[in-house]
Order: sequence, then C-alpha cells, then structure tokens
Amino acid sequence: MIPQITWAAKTDIGRVRRENQDRWLARPDDGLFAIADGMGGMPGGADAASTALASLEEEFVRTEPAIPEAWNAVVRKVNENVRHRGSVISPIEGIGTTLTLLHFERHGARLIHVGDSACFLLRAGRLSQLTQDHTVAAEAERRIAKGLPAQTQPWAEHILTRCIGQAGLSGPD
Repeated sequence: MIPQITWAAKTDIGRVRRENQDRWLARPDDGLFAIADGMGGMPGGADAASTALASLEEEFVRTEPAIPEAWNAVVRKVNENVRHRGSVISPIEGIGTTLTLLHFERHGARLIHVGDSACFLLRAGRLSQLTQDHTVAAEAERRIAKGLPAQTQPWAEHILTRCIGQAGLSGPD
C-alpha cells in the first residue's frame, strides 16, 4: 500500500527562455511523480518533455514496472518515443528533455534520473540533492574529484551529457 502523499507542483519560466518547457506528471494514487524539462537550446523542447511524460504514463500503466530491469525498459521506450517524435519535429537535430521520476513503492521509493532536473530530500530542515546532474560541468567536477583530468569551456558547462531523446542513451541513474 502506498502511503498518503501530500504533493504540490510549481514551475517558472526563468529569465532566459520565451517558453516554459517544464512539464510534470503526478499519479499520487500510484505513487508516481515525474518532471521533464525540454532542452531550451534545441527545437521542440516542450514537445520532448510532453512526449516523455505521456510515454512514461502509458508505459507505467501498461507494464506496472516493479524491478530495475522493467524500469530500464520503460526508460528505453520513453527515449525511443521522444527520438521518434524528434525525427518528425527536427529530423537533423532531434529533440531532448530531462526526466526525473520518483515512484513510491511498498517498502521504499525508486528514483530514476536523466539530465539536470534535480531531486532533493528535505529531512529535519536540511535539503540534500539526491541526483547528480548530467552536465559538462558536473561530469568535469566528478572527474576532478577522482583525480582525473578535465577541461571545460565556460560556454559549454550547462550542456547536458545525457538526456531523453539522444541516440545511444547509456541509461538512467
């Protein structure tokens, strides 16, 4: 049984973009919550985010994933559907979006993440980020922390290294 969940959602366009490409999905009775944020530097970001969440909901209802392999298949299908939509909207560049979802299960919760739409835990007044950003800057920081060389250009630091809609997605966290 899923515990009673109190939830809210709010989005903000920010200061740079003309279009808010944030989309969210909430199925509290199923314990499923997700956010997708279309890639603003590419065409069709809003379509990518909407397609990802519609596909996620459809696959979730159809398969009721309960194990990691099933969730990986759901994410692969979501990625495939966004890639297909991208081939229609922007055949050369494609489209892309972040995807972060939280599914409350009987004995815990499953967090699945691709991109830089972060998930945080608020406990005892402290906020902790549960996800790692998939950006050029964040990947460089992780390499440096391991003692490996890393170089970035300031103009590229915000670029995603993983997103829904990309060919050969290595999978979610």
